[in-house]
Amino acid sequence: MSRRQALDVLEALADVFDARARGLELEARLWGGDYSAGRLKRLDTHSWKRREILAARRTYNQLRRGIGLPVIHDWVDRPEQTFVGSLGEHQKELDMAWQIQGNFAPEVWDDVRVNLRCAGRDWMIQALCDAELEEVMKTSDEGLTKEHLTYRERRETHWGALAEESLVEACIERIEATDSADNGGHAFWVDAQGHHKVLTAPRAILYTSAPSDYDGFGTATWEDLGEMEVGGRKMPLRQVAILPEHQQWQKERYASGLHLVMDEAQYQQWRDAGWISEPAGAESVEAFPYAVDGPGV
Repeated sequence: MSRRQALDVLEALADVFDARARGLELEARLWGGDYSAGRLKRLDTHSWKRREILAARRTYNQLRRGIGLPVIHDWVDRPEQTFVGSLGEHQKELDMAWQIQGNFAPEVWDDVRVNLRCAGRDWMIQALCDAELEEVMKTSDEGLTKEHLTYRERRETHWGALAEESLVEACIERIEATDSADNGGHAFWVDAQGHHKVLTAPRAILYTSAPSDYDGFGTATWEDLGEMEVGGRKMPLRQVAILPEHQQWQKERYASGLHLVMDEAQYQQWRDAGWISEPAGAESVEAFPYAVDGPGV
């Protein structure tokens, strides 16, 4: 396998491998090993090793999300919460998972659909492919094979050709078949192992003048408000939906570019005081309820 193929597998198959074993391996390499922040700093911008390390970081964060750990932004110091401490937690999570059918009000599915749309096409495609591959690998005693990778590539092509709403409904069908939720009901599982989760409550909402380039993982434009007058200055404003656990990081990310950022309460106060004026004919923006804390998208 070429280096390029190895990188493609690393980037595209984050949840295919045993998440815990892979997480332990990456922790050893990212802190103190050949993927360390110190080595990355010394590498040439176009070095294949640099790309490999960055791909490993993305994989590691995806694996962390899969077991409910916060993502890493500081790669110098080893994180307090690691895979070493979470080995027994995932099995406990599987044992305590709730059954969905008959335990949730119908309106919960409306919020789940909204959160799937916010997660985006790429997330839904990866979740569906990984869920299908999990089922296929149940019948295999050989672990991950080239045939499995080929199968997953075919399924990724299949799902990639569908419209967003078709992906949303496919995820809903998969969730209904999995019939599992976090203990407490905060998130539904797309796959049987709970590596891909969808929040059952609305996300947190912020308003910002920052472009979408500043959005982190799981943040999506909920509504583009267009050019607004804010405190006498004209600027574009967006209403963005954010994973609750990423809200503080996302605020700081917007502020780092000297962009305006407000929560729902502040936005409403400024509107009421006349400090924010909408373009003529614009519809009012309804207040968006905040999300409960929990893993998933």
